[in-house]
Amino acid sequence: MLEHTTPLLQDLHWLRVPERIQFRLCVLAYHCVHGTAPAYVADSLRPTSEVVTVQRERERGTLPPHIRAASSLLLFRWQMKAHLFFSVVQLTIL
Repeated sequence: MLEHTTPLLQDLHWLRVPERIQFRLCVLAYHCVHGTAPAYVADSLRPTSEVVTVQRERERGTLPPHIRAASSLLLFRWQMKAHLFFSVVQLTIL
């Protein structure tokens, strides 16, 4: 990412594109796990091979337990975005 845009993204509390993609995929997975996604989406996100299962477990393991245990979609989205945002902020400070 261009270094001159990072402060603007931080001021606006916007995620960079890779984190935004991860955020949207996590929200989609949340819908699938909780049965609120359309059937065609839920069917397409089911693990179909060992590789997909291992990848999903690896990604799931990176989320703090309080995010995985979120009791509502609103809480999950809020905590997920904050987690991604602050992980990027910490990386740019270092």
